[in-house]
Amino acid sequence: MEDVLGWVSVLIVSIVMLFIDLPMLDTLLSMGISIWVLTNVWKNLHAVFRIMLQSVPEDIPVDELTRKLTEIEGIRSIHDMHLWSLDGESHVMTLHAVTSGTNFHQLKEEIQAVARQYHIIHTTIEFEEPGEKCLCDTSLPE
Repeated sequence: MEDVLGWVSVLIVSIVMLFIDLPMLDTLLSMGISIWVLTNVWKNLHAVFRIMLQSVPEDIPVDELTRKLTEIEGIRSIHDMHLWSLDGESHVMTLHAVTSGTNFHQLKEEIQAVARQYHIIHTTIEFEEPGEKCLCDTSLPE
């Protein structure tokens, strides 16, 4: 698109310069195109850095997702949940679920069904019993 804009600006400036002596027009159009290009570069870099740094995807409301997961019958709570994006559209999630049931296969399918609503294509789930100490607890002893 940048090349097309450059050629169009050359055409416009050439036609205008046939009738009016206005050499600054080329500079102004070049600066405008440069600003437009830099704006798009910044947007793309921002998106790429969010993916590279594995930040939580902007299109996933984490509180809503957590609420839906804890509303599943048999899930008492969710913790140690991590979300990131592979490419900006397909997302990955890991979580620990404290359960009150033993039908882990059904719970896993229900969690994955909720996750698919948010374009989460891969989930890693660790089930825990109530009162079980989470092995991922990285807090330092006092």
